[in-house]
Amino acid sequence: MLYDSLSWDAELRREFGPLEMTYGTARGGILLGGALKVSMLKGQNVFGLYPTKTLQNQPEVKRANECDSHVCFFMDSANVWFYGVKDCDLYVYDAEIDELDLLGPLERELDELLQQWERTKM
Repeated sequence: MLYDSLSWDAELRREFGPLEMTYGTARGGILLGGALKVSMLKGQNVFGLYPTKTLQNQPEVKRANECDSHVCFFMDSANVWFYGVKDCDLYVYDAEIDELDLLGPLERELDELLQQWERTKM
């Protein structure tokens, strides 16, 4: 379930510009029955979803940003895997092993990630 009705303005672009291509008009949401949680960029808080600023202040995300401060994190799974964007590429930080990995081009890798979680769910 994605929550729609987001309008990008100068302030939102300044703060979270790298996420505009990922979010489009969505404000955030829950994917695959809660397996993936897309942080809320703006608007009313939703139970179980981090506001994006709060996600980015999580200790795990701060550790990930020590590896690369330009990755803009927006999504998590089980508070173990944190996903972010940099230069139109998707990254994942695995908090259990303290490792940041480049997955590849955002659109392709996000689609692959959703397919993998869907297969796992079955």
